[in-house]
Amino acid sequence: MNQELAQVIVEAALRQGAQEAEVYMRSNKGFSVGVKEQQVDSIESFKTSGYGVRVIKDMRVGFSYSTDLQDYKKVVGKAIASSLYVDAQDTNSLPERAYNNTPIYVDVFDPEIETLKEQAAIDSILYMESCALENPLVKKIRNAEGSFGLAETLIANSKGVSCYYRSSSASAEIMLAAERDKDSSVGMDYQYCRHIRDLDFGAIGKRAAERASMLLGAKKINGCRVFALLDSAVVVDFLKILSSSFISDSVQKGRSLLANKIGRPVISPKVDIIDSGIVNRMVGSSPFDAEGVSTRETCLIEGGVLKGYLYNSHTAAKDNVNSTGNARRSRYSSMPFVGINNLLLKATSSEPVYCLDDMITKMKRGIYVLETIGMHTADPVSGDFSVGVSGIWIEGGERAYPFKETLISGNILSFLSSIELIGDEHRFYGNMSTPSVLIAEIDMSA
Repeated sequence: MNQELAQVIVEAALRQGAQEAEVYMRSNKGFSVGVKEQQVDSIESFKTSGYGVRVIKDMRVGFSYSTDLQDYKKVVGKAIASSLYVDAQDTNSLPERAYNNTPIYVDVFDPEIETLKEQAAIDSILYMESCALENPLVKKIRNAEGSFGLAETLIANSKGVSCYYRSSSASAEIMLAAERDKDSSVGMDYQYCRHIRDLDFGAIGKRAAERASMLLGAKKINGCRVFALLDSAVVVDFLKILSSSFISDSVQKGRSLLANKIGRPVISPKVDIIDSGIVNRMVGSSPFDAEGVSTRETCLIEGGVLKGYLYNSHTAAKDNVNSTGNARRSRYSSMPFVGINNLLLKATSSEPVYCLDDMITKMKRGIYVLETIGMHTADPVSGDFSVGVSGIWIEGGERAYPFKETLISGNILSFLSSIELIGDEHRFYGNMSTPSVLIAEIDMSA
């Protein structure tokens, strides 16, 4: 990417009448592979490259984008013209270089992905599938896929911001069906990270097979009030409901259940929630955000008490605070929005943690939830949810039998306020990481 050309585009925007201007450049390339029954099912390559120009004129924001760098004068003109149709706001301003302190080094690029051959990637996905098929109950692989890519990001603006970084990504996913007698069950697992060596292809296949086989012969259970041990993947599902409430834009629009609660207890005092853009090798990490502001670690909840929200430059100006480095973009053709980097739920420093078997022993009787159904129906504004769950019934501190088609409901804040025990193992699911947690007695219905 050409930093000199980015500056030329910025200067062209200023000459055409913009008071402030920014260029965001992004390129992606890579390939994906899919296998089925130990044969290559698909190979697809991808490559995209483009840039967006954001201008501020008379306190109005304009935006345009293109894939053609030689067309930048026309793109600048369209961005300035589009600002005429937007309301003026005195909080419209681009970040200054002062906000872009020297970024902490963050490991987000893997040179091995740059030289990765298609056959090596295929062999890895075949191995993932073969590990799943080692389980004799696995009868069908629905999909086994992997994706490997590289990206370059460059941002420059008229207030001194100029930054660039390279990043990589690698992911693997498998979905399968296990069968016994006339019963069947579906299991899946995935992993998404920056470095290919962090992908444990064999473990992904085995975990998916284990999840499917564990739920064979599942029974329906009667409604009751019991303890619920949530697998880390399930805790992530619930954390996703809560995550939007940390977004300052939602708070300012009155669409956050955490609005006006800073300094107040909102969940269990045994838990911290942190947003971090500086965790090495994680997919939500980067040296700076989508506006060129250095990323950092932001404590959102400490000991159950709400400490703050996540901001980009625009929403920060509305609340007269600094950006937390949480500007994100879905692609070069989109304007920046506020989003999470990596969201981490963990025990407080003074809270003991437990291995899974110990938590099962201590709960004595209840449900070990392995998956949810219908989490997308939860209301992120009110926090209310009603979802189907399946997993393992625990009796006498031991795994008794699998269950299915059970409903739990409640409110996410009261639900997370009832955390009793916290697991000692963390696993990232995309850009979220949680341990398993034990929830105090909840109502369960058939």
